[in-house]
Amino acid sequence: MIKPEQLKETLFEYCGAIKLLAINPAGFFEQSKALGSSRLKLLFAAPPVLIFSLAESIIQHNAFIALLCLVSAYAAIAGSAVVLKFVLPIFGQSRSFDETLHITSSAAICFLLAWIPAAGMPLAVVCGALWTVLGLTYRFKMHSSAALTAVALPIVVAGVVGAGLSLIFILLASITRLFG
Repeated sequence: MIKPEQLKETLFEYCGAIKLLAINPAGFFEQSKALGSSRLKLLFAAPPVLIFSLAESIIQHNAFIALLCLVSAYAAIAGSAVVLKFVLPIFGQSRSFDETLHITSSAAICFLLAWIPAAGMPLAVVCGALWTVLGLTYRFKMHSSAALTAVALPIVVAGVVGAGLSLIFILLASITRLFG
């Protein structure tokens, strides 16, 4: 059983880490240890993700939204780590999944902004990208422009692929309309 003193100490340690991450990300990424196992990395992201999920379900007046937001937030964290694992070798950084998960789970603090109606999600994406760039710069000692490119490259590729698919579907719809 967890003793109240242990819980209090853990809570103060967590709040100190979040405060350092929010106020001095460079110091956080340079000083922080690797947060342990993958489970602990995902647990580090839990409070911002839970706040986001619960706030969204309250705003939408639907309890199911909380579960949907929780799953999608953790999918975004893990998906970002996987993408970084495969993009970083282009920039000479061969890192493990655990190392990239450390960066993306630390950037999960951006979920505290995501629940704000209208502006929250775009703001959270920009802040998450910024914290990821800072994590790559200070934790992996990458050049800041390489870190920015490593974060932006998957977004640009997804946009180009999405535009190409849209064009194909528009052409197919036009052809079927002409001959259908």
